[in-house]
Amino acid sequence: MANVDQFEADTALNTQRTSLLAAPTQALAKVRETIEQPGFRRAFPTLLASLTAVAAVILYISMQKPEMTTLYSSVSESEKS
Repeated sequence: MANVDQFEADTALNTQRTSLLAAPTQALAKVRETIEQPGFRRAFPTLLASLTAVAAVILYISMQKPEMTTLYSSVSESEKS
């Protein structure tokens, strides 16, 4: 009877290991399934255009010349140089 209990425990342990290793494969399968849906295929160009527009705005803002300000405005001209 002890051998049966040990076998069941080993089987449960192997099942857990398999499910942990299979998780990435299952995740990829779900992503593929989502991509293959007709609604996603219709919305994908709009999503891509929106993400591209957001990236372009962020890039444009980050490349702007910073506003120049005078440091030490109270210092005389001779001390500034």
